[in-house]
Amino acid sequence: MSTFTLDDLIETIHKCLGAGEGEAVTARSADHAFADLGYDSLAVYELMTRLQDDTGIEISDDDIETIETPRQALDFVNSRLKQAS
Repeated sequence: MSTFTLDDLIETIHKCLGAGEGEAVTARSADHAFADLGYDSLAVYELMTRLQDDTGIEISDDDIETIETPRQALDFVNSRLKQAS
């Protein structure tokens, strides 16, 4: 995988957390904090663990604590994918 898209992230959120958890992530809400979108810290942790499993990149607990928005998650994943290639 060379690039992880917003659509990929949205799909992962739906697979991992379900449609009923939090507000839908869209291009307009990608810069809003996960907490403001209705995702608690456990949901974000589950999402990041799923992203780690799906993409093969390493995401530490310290990294997870710094990721506050869907856009930051997307940028983090793409940065790690670029480093791995």
